[in-house]
Amino acid sequence: MVEIYNVKIKSDDIFRYVVRLCFYDPIEKCIDSDIYEVFDEFIYNNKTKETIKQGEDFISFSKQVSLLRSKAKVMKYDEIIRLCEELEEIAPKYIQL
Repeated sequence: MVEIYNVKIKSDDIFRYVVRLCFYDPIEKCIDSDIYEVFDEFIYNNKTKETIKQGEDFISFSKQVSLLRSKAKVMKYDEIIRLCEELEEIAPKYIQL
């Protein structure tokens, strides 16, 4: 059974993940990372071995975070911060688990 959970993703968590100060995806910081693993289009439940599809807002956000993470090494610090703040605005408010 899939349940909907309210999440609050912070720009600081996005930033720490993007610049590799933290290995947890910003969405994983909101959920139990021992059970769930976040991918660009779904969340995987390690206990039940289920793939839980997510909505378009989740997919769009995750892909943008992945893109920023791949380009952050060649970007200026203030530019990364600004983009993380913008990503916080489009971050999903709900996820399915």
